[in-house]
Amino acid sequence: MKYILSFIVIFSSFANSVDLTTSQWHLNANDQVYKRKISDYKTTDILVSKDADINFSANISSKNEVLVAILDSGLDIKHPELEGRVYLDPKCKNLSEEERMKEFCHGINLIDGNNDLSDKIGHGTHIAGTIAALNNDFGVNGIVKDNVKILPIKIKKDRFDSFFLRKELVSTQLARGIRFALSKGAKVINFSFGIPKVLVTEVLTKAMDEAHEAGVVLVAAAGNNGKTRPVFPCNYSNVICVGSIDGNNNKIRSSNYGHLVDVFAPGENIVSIYPQNVESQSLRLNNYESKTGTSFASPIVASLATLLLQKDNSLSPSEIKSIIVNSSEIKNNIKIVNFDKALEFVKKLPIIDNKLYKQITIESDGTFAIPLSAQLISEETEFILSSDKDDVSVIKSKVVLSPEMTSGEFNAKVVNFESNKTVSFKLAYKGKTESFKIDLSVTPSGVKRFPLPYKNLNQIIRIGRTNKSSNLKRVFNRFKNKDGQDYYIGSNNSVDQLVIFKKESDKYKPVLLRFSENTDVGAVFEADIDLDGNLDYMVYGVSKDKKFYVFHIFNQNGRKLFTNNTWRLRASNFGTIGFNRGEINFSFISIETKAYGRINVPLLVKKFTLPDEDNSNDAIDRIPNISKIRPYYLYPQIDDEQVIINLRTLESYEFIKNIRQQFDLDYFSKVEINGVLNQSYQEFLNGKVILSYSLGENGNKKNVNIAFKDQEVFF
Repeated sequence: MKYILSFIVIFSSFANSVDLTTSQWHLNANDQVYKRKISDYKTTDILVSKDADINFSANISSKNEVLVAILDSGLDIKHPELEGRVYLDPKCKNLSEEERMKEFCHGINLIDGNNDLSDKIGHGTHIAGTIAALNNDFGVNGIVKDNVKILPIKIKKDRFDSFFLRKELVSTQLARGIRFALSKGAKVINFSFGIPKVLVTEVLTKAMDEAHEAGVVLVAAAGNNGKTRPVFPCNYSNVICVGSIDGNNNKIRSSNYGHLVDVFAPGENIVSIYPQNVESQSLRLNNYESKTGTSFASPIVASLATLLLQKDNSLSPSEIKSIIVNSSEIKNNIKIVNFDKALEFVKKLPIIDNKLYKQITIESDGTFAIPLSAQLISEETEFILSSDKDDVSVIKSKVVLSPEMTSGEFNAKVVNFESNKTVSFKLAYKGKTESFKIDLSVTPSGVKRFPLPYKNLNQIIRIGRTNKSSNLKRVFNRFKNKDGQDYYIGSNNSVDQLVIFKKESDKYKPVLLRFSENTDVGAVFEADIDLDGNLDYMVYGVSKDKKFYVFHIFNQNGRKLFTNNTWRLRASNFGTIGFNRGEINFSFISIETKAYGRINVPLLVKKFTLPDEDNSNDAIDRIPNISKIRPYYLYPQIDDEQVIINLRTLESYEFIKNIRQQFDLDYFSKVEINGVLNQSYQEFLNGKVILSYSLGENGNKKNVNIAFKDQEVFF
């Protein structure tokens, strides 16, 4: 026992004396080389470009102390690199350590409703170190050298199990966390996470508004889905949304991007501190770890906001956002943060609310309005909109804003209705040009006007201060052109019924769908669920208590397709079913079930674990239950008079075994799915899917297509 204790002390001493600052390429890029994982067993070396760091040489000397709140997984408040950097409530200064254990002296745990701030996954501690680790003779350096305190607010679970924290929606607890930060005097809040749109409540957005109005800078990670639509809070107007770059100034492949992302910062192989009791997986060095993702780019920008406040604590959140965005450098077509330029920046240019472009409504004649809203308008400013695309004509290209008039709108028209949905625009003002893209859901040329047989106009039209939009949502069916699609009335609230406007010849017929439980409807799509040759409606949403994803199934006349027509899938880290740029991102497969016989169900390709039912019963042959990209389908079964969906996979133990035998693969040869081939209309109706697989590695790799006519029969 003495020997073990001695070993631990020696190892800890070594960890505290090692210098990792040369590995922090985001602070000083100097031909470092780090490894990028490209497969389970392979890595590649990345040579860091000398201009890839944050360009920070300025020496900020200020007496303005800034409190930075980190809403995350907690914090190792005893970490030696954070000595003197953790917030201490003034009322706790004269308390003993034992007495402090009973108070909220350093922060709050909103998961358990106590003051236990321990970080069991390291996420929050790593972020705190990037901002505020001591600049000393060992370990790593934080960006902010002094006069900074970290306020940990524990909101991120060690492992996702639901959207609830202590029987309340996570958004409610997030609002509490924001208000807690405000009550302690935080001036910067870092959010290195995102939540789905259905969880964004009025309570949460009100708390965000209160923080902005109180002068708090809000910084959030863009997310790691590789998409152009970051989730909340990054898509909130008053947030600085941060994407991530690698050591060559390239956007990391997984980083979300597009005009909703305000600025990019280093986010690959970021070396920082780690909880002392959590194992380091990458560096294999106690107290430190390297991490990749937008979560670790966000605190870099939060650090810049902190430095700007230290330099001038009279700056407003909008002014800080303007400085950070307008001082950034364009590299590889993205805006990359530049610290020295930001800290020397004196012009406070207008900051455009680029989050307004999320929702554009096109009228039946092809015209649409593009809203413009800006802050920091100190004088009359002319904004000019243009597009080099022939598919769109800009009708009203000039808007003049002033301190008294800070919003307006441009007008444009779709000329080519067969055009791509994404259209690029340029916005010029004060010698500066910004580019952005808008997804336009256009209607085919030659469109006719059809009256809707519905009297409650206020449920269909949504009117704002500067624009109006429609609550009509289309029923997804990739085989119908837009002229023949059905529609329904969307709602931001939980509802117990839905009106479908079913297209019949030259008119729309209302079809009422009544649910067995209140549901926040996310989408409606058509498929031949019962395989009778007729399309059915499948309504997808979230249960009122947010614990389940819910599917309601009806025929085209609004009648329940089955006696038990509501299926429930427990919310888990499997996430939601897929949509991509306004289209369903999944197929339908025919499966045999005990509850309904043969039916069509959604098939999704996602990264998740292997269901136990699809593994081997032999302990020796069992496939390790690791997360892997696989094809999953929804299997409904009746449990105590409710229909519960089990996640199952086509890539079962038996499937893998048969593939290895058929193609003469050894045990270690990889079997990896590339994707699902687009279904023909007949395959869509019959539930036949064709999967593309890669077998083997490197020079021995071969690609094969494997067709399934149900969950077990493939050829």
